[in-house]
Amino acid sequence: MPATMQGVFFLSREIEYRLSLANGGGDGPLRRDGDEADVTAEDTPSLSVVAGTFRGYIGKRFVGIGQEIVVGPVVPPVGGSPGDLRRIDLVQYTYGIGANIKTGVESGTPSVPSADSDSIEFSDLYLRNGMSVIKDADDSTNGYIVKSATFI
Repeated sequence: MPATMQGVFFLSREIEYRLSLANGGGDGPLRRDGDEADVTAEDTPSLSVVAGTFRGYIGKRFVGIGQEIVVGPVVPPVGGSPGDLRRIDLVQYTYGIGANIKTGVESGTPSVPSADSDSIEFSDLYLRNGMSVIKDADDSTNGYIVKSATFI
């Protein structure tokens, strides 16, 4: 990279860093007047979810998604009895990669996995044995979404 381009890159990183500090210095989506960082079930029932638009910071770098992204499908858990809550997956946005699902550990008492480095959390997916779809709310049979984004 030519020296002049390196200077522009470092200047833009410095501006991103200072804007991040002005917005609290943390990682996460900026709260606006819409449904930023929202994760919803697909309109046609499936094992995938839709990650909504957002603008925010990851590692003091400005990032944003300008359009909704379909993420998934998840593989339903197999342990336990039908209807048992067996795994919690995490919908996260990873810098340089995009929206993705981090698979949790199947257990009788599942816990939410931690977001990867250079990632921010959007929502948790609560998954049951025998589920056939992911829904926006708990119906005691299928998987469902719990919003967990921390806004800055």
